[in-house]
Amino acid sequence: MEKINIFGLNRERQNCKQNCCKKNIIVIRSKHMDSQLRLSRRHILQLATAGGLTVLFSRLDGLYSKGLWEGDILDISKVGPFTPDMGDVAKREFFGDDFKRVHPYIWKSEDVLKKPPHLKEKHKVVIVGGGLGGLFSAYQLRDLKPVVLEQAPQFGGNAKGQTWRKTRYCMGSAYMTVPAEGSVMEKIFKDIGLEKFYKFKKGHEPVAVDNNLIADYWTTINKRLPQMNEIDELVEDFNLGRNGRIYPEISGGTKITSAVKKLDRMTFRQFLESEIGEIHSELLAQIDFYCVGAFNATSDEVSAAAALNFYCAEGAMVVLPGGNGLLAEQLIKHMHPTVGDKNLRTGEIVLRVEVKDGGVAVHSFCPETQKITLIEAEAVVLACPKFVVGNILKNIEQDRFDAINQYKYRSYLVANILVNKRIDPTFYEILMVKSADLKTKMTGKNLRRATDIVHASFGMVGTDHTVISMYRPMPYEGGRQELYESGAYEKFRSEFENQIRNDVLPILKINPHELVDIRLTQWGHAIPIAQPGLLAGNVCQKVRAPHKDRVFFVEQDNWALPAMETSASEAIYWEPFVRKVVSRKKSI
Repeated sequence: MEKINIFGLNRERQNCKQNCCKKNIIVIRSKHMDSQLRLSRRHILQLATAGGLTVLFSRLDGLYSKGLWEGDILDISKVGPFTPDMGDVAKREFFGDDFKRVHPYIWKSEDVLKKPPHLKEKHKVVIVGGGLGGLFSAYQLRDLKPVVLEQAPQFGGNAKGQTWRKTRYCMGSAYMTVPAEGSVMEKIFKDIGLEKFYKFKKGHEPVAVDNNLIADYWTTINKRLPQMNEIDELVEDFNLGRNGRIYPEISGGTKITSAVKKLDRMTFRQFLESEIGEIHSELLAQIDFYCVGAFNATSDEVSAAAALNFYCAEGAMVVLPGGNGLLAEQLIKHMHPTVGDKNLRTGEIVLRVEVKDGGVAVHSFCPETQKITLIEAEAVVLACPKFVVGNILKNIEQDRFDAINQYKYRSYLVANILVNKRIDPTFYEILMVKSADLKTKMTGKNLRRATDIVHASFGMVGTDHTVISMYRPMPYEGGRQELYESGAYEKFRSEFENQIRNDVLPILKINPHELVDIRLTQWGHAIPIAQPGLLAGNVCQKVRAPHKDRVFFVEQDNWALPAMETSASEAIYWEPFVRKVVSRKKSI
């Protein structure tokens, strides 16, 4: 397979002291932009920044007053990432994943497809999945007018959001890091109009220990825990290629080296303890909170290669009004004039993808109309999780199927708290811990609460109300099944309400009468677990390899690295391969 070089780079070191997990940043700068540059997640992530600056977007005043664009208007209020305002009190139900709508048809797809298709179409490219991976792929391939099929009523995947009193807030993925100067990703952001909304905010994020906010927690941890300095040195070694350390690149444009595979055979905790000895309980707790927040798994479960890939590359955050849904919306906005309304389709469940007769047959089904559509395509991008691939890809290779079955996925919940009060944005995120957490080893099964408070209105100005998000990981097996059970909504809502009353209100000094509503979102299998052995055993390499040179895969679980940047980098990497298939058809 052709190897594509996506970035030609030199490096410049910066120190970012935002917190213990965001230090010693290697800033990547490009000498030139080229169509054949090398890409990795870290290359996408870096930004020249000083003093722990957090990058945010200012409020998009007036941008949406006349719709997203003039002329042939796509009704973004119906299919875009943000749901319209539901009033002050929404229906008491889970938002996010709708298990009941999709599962019955996926599980019985052969029965559904016994009926002949109602519609038959021909297109160059079909993209299955309208989350960020699918939207990035569609944007990159927009001149080919791809058909994008999304099973949910709205595009955006877990980057979707909601609206309350003109304030947009996120239901899932809330932020990302800033692309490197001169990078492919920076160019995309410029092209879709994001950069003009940047603004900067200085400061360190506080930690709430037993509901007491400690503003300087991260600046004092090095003094209290000397092992933190040892970890800092390790991070610096990996970033600078010093003392035999090489940053563990995990990307399509880079060979997975023997050094990366060696790291992948051990857990993050095993690696750290092999370097610095037994870890102090408080430091281990913070490492576990980092791993749970980033991977939905503890340091005993995460591959050292994956953890170091994230940990060493942490940089400045980008927070958009409404979270990453704004990115999804801007991608849709800027591909729409070329792709067209009819090719951006929601509510379509893809039941079968099959390479046949020199092309790819894609069968989709709409439960509302009970109609089946057959699309004959030259190439297909499956921008959906691999457990879906295992169900819909006809004649799937046995080694790919076996590799998919080695993956694990975990769930998480988000509670958005609507507050009839302005809460000054003196913070973006607060980690909530108990003193007992800092003395005992974390086990995922025992972590039954939200761990983070996020100021969801951070990018807004001039509002007299606030949305606060609470993120509750489910870092254990069986979490998804808990969401299926009868009474799950009432159970988890009660637990959120108790934590809001006992922790969030005291921390943020909110009176109970100022609460307007609580809205829960479930993501049943959103996080692929970066478990040891997936790289060393060539598992990821098998699941992301093209199928019969016509079906390509773009998703964060290509590398089991749960980040928007993974999906984006894979979309960029596979674009020329898709184009090659389409151009080959033309040359025949």
